[in-house]
Amino acid sequence: MDVRSVLRLFFRYTNRMLLVISLFCYASSLVSPETLWIAGFLALAIPVCMVGHLVLLITWLVIGKLRMAIYPAVGLLAAFPYWRATFALNLPSNTTPDFEVLSYNVRLFNAYDRAEHSAQAKAIVQWVIHDSSDIKCLQEYYQLDSSQLFNISQRMDRRAGYYHYFSPCCNNDLGGEMGLAIYSRFPIVNQGFIDLKGRYRYGAIFADVVVRKDTVRIYNIHLQSMSINEHAIFQNSSDTEKIKHVLKDLFQRLRYGFIRRGMQIQIILQHIASSPYRVILCGDLNDVPYSYTYYQFSRFLENTFESAASGFGFTYNGKLFFLRIDNQFYSKGLQPTYLRTIRQVDYSDHFPLKAGYSILPR
Repeated sequence: MDVRSVLRLFFRYTNRMLLVISLFCYASSLVSPETLWIAGFLALAIPVCMVGHLVLLITWLVIGKLRMAIYPAVGLLAAFPYWRATFALNLPSNTTPDFEVLSYNVRLFNAYDRAEHSAQAKAIVQWVIHDSSDIKCLQEYYQLDSSQLFNISQRMDRRAGYYHYFSPCCNNDLGGEMGLAIYSRFPIVNQGFIDLKGRYRYGAIFADVVVRKDTVRIYNIHLQSMSINEHAIFQNSSDTEKIKHVLKDLFQRLRYGFIRRGMQIQIILQHIASSPYRVILCGDLNDVPYSYTYYQFSRFLENTFESAASGFGFTYNGKLFFLRIDNQFYSKGLQPTYLRTIRQVDYSDHFPLKAGYSILPR
């Protein structure tokens, strides 16, 4: 058997095997990792399957094997929802939005470095305060009333007349409070904390805001983190035992995160189902657009990225730059006019998301 025949045989079987594997991976986003944790790992393989089918399709078309091109074509068609979640292509809207919503994981306003007057801390605080959004949903929010820099609520309320709801989860060793916050130029008529039964920094809050004559419920959420140690993953090491330890630690962290988020979103979805108002959900999902988390929210809400953005919309500011883990979702009765990932604002390990919404007539 010559080399040509071996390659032809290899690609033929790769064709079929990849399609079977892909269908299992595509189905994994429908299975809760709380029930079957391996589903979370299968979902991570979805973009690899998509690229594999694309390469095979082009290969078979170029060499003129149209019958063999059917397999990758089926694989690509079956992945249509995942293509939509990966890359958005929406024309700019000429509609002026009724209000704008910012979602931003501010990483405690860079208070980690214990330097209140550091350039990064000042920059992110000033940007958040001066941002013109009507509603601001902030994750990993930090408040220290005695500080001239981190007394955010006093400065926001005084400067621009924002109403706000801050749900502190704990204090850090700097003396300030950490948690989730919603700021609104519109009156807040109701608010609350949703206990996700997780570790201290993860949770969800909501605020009912009166936008002119309508009331919209705003959710701000921060789901269980993947807690990936980027430094450990990307460091060069020839120590086999060290590599094994890093991989085992990564596996355990991912597995725990998949299971916790599977539990947390059920609590949030039950709360959303009871909302008497139109809903916008913002936050750090800590999960990719191929996950059970993402598609459970997509069952009940529309994703603003898919409806109103353009490009890949990566939101993570780190070595794993290709992650889109921050999102905005909306319910019927609302129409997004745009969504932008503001990449020039690179003060945190997340980029801010800003979207405009119009309220449709009832």
